[in-house]
Amino acid sequence: MNELTTHLIAFLVGTLTGAAGTYFAEKYTDRRRKKESISEEDQQFKELASRMPDLLTEMKTDLSVPEHSEWREFFVIPKGVQLWASENSFVYEDDGRNTYLSKARILEEYGYVVDITPGNADMFRMRDSFVKKLMKACL
Repeated sequence: MNELTTHLIAFLVGTLTGAAGTYFAEKYTDRRRKKESISEEDQQFKELASRMPDLLTEMKTDLSVPEHSEWREFFVIPKGVQLWASENSFVYEDDGRNTYLSKARILEEYGYVVDITPGNADMFRMRDSFVKKLMKACL
C-alpha cells in the first residue's frame, strides 16, 4: 500500500469513529433528557394532585364508570344553580369551600384542560394526556 492509501483509510476510520461517537452520545443524551422530562411532569402532577385531591378524586371516580370513560367535557357551576348540560359531560358544583372553578383554572394553566365555555356556565375539556395521568394516579 502506498502512503496516500494509508492516510485515506486512517482518515475514513477516524471520521466514521467520530460520527458514530457523536450519534451515540446524542442518542443517549436525548433518552436521558426525555426520561428527566417525564419525571418532572410526573412530579408536577403529584404536586398538583396534593393541592386538589377532592376534585381529582371526583373526576377519577366519574371517569371510572365504563359508560363515562370517553367523556372529556365538564362544567363547573355554583352550588344550587340549575344547568341543562349536554348528555356526555360531567357537572361539578363549586360550593365556595371546594373552589372547583379555581382548581379548574389551575388545571387549565398547566395545560391539562381547555376552557370551552359556550355561554354563561364554565365548561372545560380534559386532555387525553391528563385523563391517562389521572387514571394512573393513586389519589
